[in-house]
Amino acid sequence: MSRSGAGEERFRALAKHYYRAKHCVVLMYDASDPLTAEDLLRFVTGESGVVDGARLGIGAVVIGNKADLLDEPARAEAAAILETTRAAVSEALAGSSVEGFLASVKAEENVESALAAALRLGLAARRAWEEEEDGAPDAAGGYGTRGGGAGGGGLRINGGGGGGPGCPGQGGKCPIG
Repeated sequence: MSRSGAGEERFRALAKHYYRAKHCVVLMYDASDPLTAEDLLRFVTGESGVVDGARLGIGAVVIGNKADLLDEPARAEAAAILETTRAAVSEALAGSSVEGFLASVKAEENVESALAAALRLGLAARRAWEEEEDGAPDAAGGYGTRGGGAGGGGLRINGGGGGGPGCPGQGGKCPIG
């Protein structure tokens, strides 16, 4: 049973472009509702899913949120669902590093670990991408010119974040850079 909302197809069409040229994606579902993990997999791997728009070799973090609502038996089941979901995302994003976390934003459980993993995986993907593009460090000690060159480049995780020059096509926004 899949949930459907107004504009879902339009969102999927836009999502493909949103994930293009990102270094890492963070995918979150409600760990207290196993159907949301299925919905997430359909979103990632289904027809017109984000995999079509994502560069292979990106990092990905799968987070099962609301772990604070789970008792011990439910937590064990949620951990198994998380691992199945993580493995499916890893298969869909062939050549990508994918990590999974049960977390609770409300209880501040595993949130820092998940975001630190996203940063680590994103930086590794960025380095690999730049080395593949240019093959050697530039004068500033960085790799490549993608993402801004003299403007400082930027690690792109789901496209959100601060501002500054040097992120072509990003409206002047560089998430980290």
